[in-house]
Amino acid sequence: MEKAARQGKADLLKAFKGRTPYAFTKQKVKISFEQTDPLPVIKVKINDGEDLYFLLDTGGPELIVDDEWAKENNLPIYATESGTFAGGKSAPVSLSKIDKLSVNGFEIENLPVRLLSTKRFAAVGGGKKSVVLLVLFYSITF
Repeated sequence: MEKAARQGKADLLKAFKGRTPYAFTKQKVKISFEQTDPLPVIKVKINDGEDLYFLLDTGGPELIVDDEWAKENNLPIYATESGTFAGGKSAPVSLSKIDKLSVNGFEIENLPVRLLSTKRFAAVGGGKKSVVLLVLFYSITF
């Protein structure tokens, strides 16, 4: 399984050949929170699709996209591994990529993402499915 996971990570990296990961526009935009309590929620689009509502969470290193949404929208899966979360709980996490994340006109292209069931976050995110991790926006002033 470990060998397959390494191969999957290599395949994910190959998918970015000739493209700059995390390429973004240099424009300034105002990003409004759709809600702030208990965690901030922002409106985003993935690959020019429908509006999605993501909650900001500082607990991890990458963008997490709901696995059901990813399947419905044909995101590729390069590998699946076991992720460890708060309280020592584990769950399967798949590696994928998206072409573009848009937040009120600010666009980030060529993003590696993790696919995970986000149902457990829905109550915190006002019934919304997916999670943005704040580290993605570490160089952006809110």
